[in-house]
This record gives sequence, C-alpha cells and structure tokens, in this order.
Amino acid sequence: DPVITRHLLRENNRAYDKGALAVVLEDIMGKGLIPADPVTWAQRRRAIAPAFHRLYLERMVSEFVDCANRLAADLERSG
Repeated sequence: DPVITRHLLRENNRAYDKGALAVVLEDIMGKGLIPADPVTWAQRRRAIAPAFHRLYLERMVSEFVDCANRLAADLERSG
C-alpha cells in the first residue's frame, strides 16, 4: 500500500531505529551507510544519490549485460 509505505519511510521514519542490525554491522562496516546514525546517513545518502539516478543505472545495466554476454560467449567457446 503506497500510503502506508510513504508513512513508514518518509513521514514517520524517525520513529524506527536500526536496532541489533546496526550494532552487528558496525563491527563489520564501521559507520557505513547502513549502520550510520540518522545525521551521518543523510549526509552519505546525499553523496551517493547520483549513483542511483535512472540514466546512470540504465547505462550500468547495459554494461553489465554486455559483459555477461561476452563472458557467456567465452565460456561457450571454451566448452
């Protein structure tokens, strides 16, 4: 339901914390994007936002497909 999703993720997101997952991941990832506190998360999320632009993702998917096709052809040739 889009209304509930919007409420959870945009309007009321401060009511939820990352809980045990953040604690476990902090030892592994440091203060990366997932375990970061809300202020750090917001700064880092803005910094990586361009990487999720639709045109950039379309280009990257195209590159991945080209690479996968070349790999599949190489594997077929090597038998």
